Amino acid sequence: MNSERAQLLAELLDEMACEPEGYFPEEAFASIQRAFAIPYVDLIIPQMRLDGTAEILLTWRQDKHFTGWHLPGGIWRVKDSREAACEKVAQRELGVGVTFTQEIMTDKWDDHPYGHPIAHISLLCP
Repeated sequence: MNSERAQLLAELLDEMACEPEGYFPEEAFASIQRAFAIPYVDLIIPQMRLDGTAEILLTWRQDKHFTGWHLPGGIWRVKDSREAACEKVAQRELGVGVTFTQEIMTDKWDDHPYGHPIAHISLLCP
């Protein structure tokens, strides 16, 4: 990449960083995913059943990248705290309010089909 193109890239990244919600433009999302390790939050939300056994909430996903049950998760937006990112994902994917408890682990997906996301797996209370 020459100096002129690098300067253009810097200007576009600065412009994107000024967006109030911190969203990546849809048209550039796949390229951004391939170029950067994007942080995600994955949620573990335990629930006690009436019979005393524990369960965790999962969501069903069916798209070109994955089909099956998985932990609810989503992008950790630049302008959000970890707690706010977890709360937004829980509300959007499950329709529930949560309280952040702790981060259990961090996992970088080197074999993900469209990038190298970093998953911050967090325990929450409903």
